[in-house]
Amino acid sequence: MNSELLRQGASPATVTFNEYRSSTDRRQSTSNSSYYWFFGRRKTIRREQDKHNQLVDIPATNHVLMAISIMILSVTDAFLTLNILATGGIEVNPLLDVVVQKDIQLFTYTKLALTGLCIIFLTRYIHFRLFNLFSVARFMQLTLTGYTMLISYQVVILSSQLL
Repeated sequence: MNSELLRQGASPATVTFNEYRSSTDRRQSTSNSSYYWFFGRRKTIRREQDKHNQLVDIPATNHVLMAISIMILSVTDAFLTLNILATGGIEVNPLLDVVVQKDIQLFTYTKLALTGLCIIFLTRYIHFRLFNLFSVARFMQLTLTGYTMLISYQVVILSSQLL
């Protein structure tokens, strides 16, 4: 339409800015390109109205550190769980209990793969809200706190078994 107006003799100043825009809003699609998934450039959300439910390609440093911390605690949890199982303990998680009964190495790989994939997914969707209750960032903070409490509990269990 804007090129039509220009051909009819209208000056570019009379053609409004909105006529140059496309009819679709690119912001409506949250994950439209695999290129941006791996090599994107969005670090922050620029518009205040778009603050929630928008993807970032490069997460903030504090979110990356939180993700790395959760992964380190997951490795520690796997190590301590195997030590507790070696001293006669049981695996409380029913899914991982089935896996640990089959093969200990498979248990380690499964636990770390599931945790890693979840962390990648959560870090990608860090600005989204879960069930309209709290943000994914808050969920990751709660996960970090939960893992810290779990590791503390496992250390208490192991230290009481050693005494």
